[in-house]
Amino acid sequence: MSLSYGFEFQTPENLKDVHCSIEKGFHKKEVLYYSQINATQISFDKSQLEPYRLPLAKTLNNGDWNTRNGYKLFQAKKFGENESRIRNLLLITIKYELTKYGTKYIRPKVLCHSGLFCDVINNSKETYDVICYDGQLIFSSTNRRLDQNLLISYIGIRFEDLLKYNDVTQKTRDNFKHFKTLGEGYIGDKEQGDVISFLSVTEIDSLKGTKDKEPGKYTEIKLTISHGMNWKKLQTSDNTAFLATMSRAVSGFERKLLKWILQCKFGMSKHLLVGLRDGSFNVRAVHLFSLEKDLIPFLKRHYRREYSIYVSAIDKLQQFFAWIEQSIEKNKDCTVYRLEINGYSCKLSPLVSPEESEQVFNNVMIKPFIQWRETKKDSLVDCKDVVEPAVEPAVDNLSQALEATHIR
Repeated sequence: MSLSYGFEFQTPENLKDVHCSIEKGFHKKEVLYYSQINATQISFDKSQLEPYRLPLAKTLNNGDWNTRNGYKLFQAKKFGENESRIRNLLLITIKYELTKYGTKYIRPKVLCHSGLFCDVINNSKETYDVICYDGQLIFSSTNRRLDQNLLISYIGIRFEDLLKYNDVTQKTRDNFKHFKTLGEGYIGDKEQGDVISFLSVTEIDSLKGTKDKEPGKYTEIKLTISHGMNWKKLQTSDNTAFLATMSRAVSGFERKLLKWILQCKFGMSKHLLVGLRDGSFNVRAVHLFSLEKDLIPFLKRHYRREYSIYVSAIDKLQQFFAWIEQSIEKNKDCTVYRLEINGYSCKLSPLVSPEESEQVFNNVMIKPFIQWRETKKDSLVDCKDVVEPAVEPAVDNLSQALEATHIR
């Protein structure tokens, strides 16, 4: 990589007027979805999206929900050296474009996981491969999860399974299965004509106590540690009091709150379910929050710096994508790039070596996607990675309603 393009973001302290608010400048709607049903296959349905079932107060008081038990038998998802990190994104893009074929559909400029937006705004330390293909910018993380902490990976998934089954005898053996939504939208102000269009996938953890699986019920789930709490009192706290308690007892809460809000906002989850655990990995409190009514107002009232990051998110994303496009325009002969996000600075490097460029391209892109784009023939018909949608079982409304109520 003999040449690279750098970019520096302003720190929150140096931010001036916000040109485009996040409420006005971020638009996204669900256009398709898929369920990962095993380690290698997906189905275009919502079979892996299920409502949470809150525990009884006595379950939490007794420490019955331990999120550490069983972790040594857990098999965490890792991506092989030759495995595309965005295989499912490309597969569902094929499916979506098949529904648009023959219309005047204009492909969005960006294909990515919604985590890219959060990484840019949170000043994360992440690396992406960027492929310029067929008029689009395709972003793929280089993180293959090879060095992940098994226990840390397990406890979050275990908490989700406990909420899903409300049964400690149900084992959590892996994290292969999940549900993701495909959202189409744009970033920026259409009135000013300055927008970036995108297709992005986001994992959705659960549903807000209903079998109606529409996006308004999508719920993000988080588990965090807290010490020295009056757990019984916390269980009866209202939303504001619960957040205030977390702000005092959870380390780095302001950063976590901002991260949670951004994940919900860019991922289409209108609700956040937070679990607090003690040092012994026992879940001791669970509480549901509304993104718009609880989380964002609390951030605004108590964390000025983090709130300024939130409200200026669209300006930052517009600057980021404009810089990406301008940098690529300077080097039109290159189609494969390496993007490094490191705090407030970014670096985009063309992969000028033909061998390296070809290797990255072949690793990120998948044959069915290229076949579809080149031939306009349905490449999913014989694709072993895609199976027919599952027939979802009927759910007893009364039983589910009882199981999904708040802690009694």
